[in-house]
Amino acid sequence: MTDANGFHVDVARVESMEKDMTTMRMNVRDFDEAYAFLKARGFKNARGEDHAIESKYARSCLMVAPSGFTIQLTQHIRNHD
Repeated sequence: MTDANGFHVDVARVESMEKDMTTMRMNVRDFDEAYAFLKARGFKNARGEDHAIESKYARSCLMVAPSGFTIQLTQHIRNHD
């Protein structure tokens, strides 16, 4: 769902998860900088240290705060050709 300002609400079904989870998606231009920023504030990568999912379109990982709050950190790969 997208509102008039371009803000999105994503709803996903993940078979491997036993309960609902609320997360914020953070789209960034510099993945490494944002990753270091969150780590310095106590966030941990849900998949293990320095593990990101990478494709030709994006690089992302789920970061978890000590409180349990999660941020899906994503850098979309831009093709400027």
